[in-house]
Amino acid sequence: MKSLVIVILLLILLMIWILMTKKKLVVMDENVNLAMGQLGVQVFSQFDAAMLLVDLVESYTEKDGSRLKKMIQTEYRILTARSMPSDVLKQERVIQKVLDEISDISGKYPELKEDRGYVKCLDAVESYKKMVWTSRLIYNDIVTKYNQAIRMVPTCLVAGILGFHKREYLESGEY
Repeated sequence: MKSLVIVILLLILLMIWILMTKKKLVVMDENVNLAMGQLGVQVFSQFDAAMLLVDLVESYTEKDGSRLKKMIQTEYRILTARSMPSDVLKQERVIQKVLDEISDISGKYPELKEDRGYVKCLDAVESYKKMVWTSRLIYNDIVTKYNQAIRMVPTCLVAGILGFHKREYLESGEY
């Protein structure tokens, strides 16, 4: 009888530990998703500032502005909490491609470079670039903590059974 009570208590303790571990892993997984969502917001803000630049370019050269808008419509995708690091990199490349094109176009139109709105938009793009960089660091830090947690014994046993898998890091980008 005594051994049966001990076995039942041990099973109850095991179940409590499993539930607590699951809760901890769910919270960490959600933190990774929230960090990706925040990164998506920052990338979108940078994209928004770039779009204002495209609008300015269009006021100087409708042909180039329309071409840039078309390129953006076909290539840009909004990032969500469930986006992958590769999605972030793709969108950053789209934004950089647009900015490079705008830089080339502004070389042909000196009055565009001198436009106050142009300068303000460039400053905004640079500010959002810094925010994206910070969000990338935060994302990678949270992913590191999550990945470490799911690899630790005995948590890795529960993580494997419950379907928690290693998350990918964002490659270090240029600042």
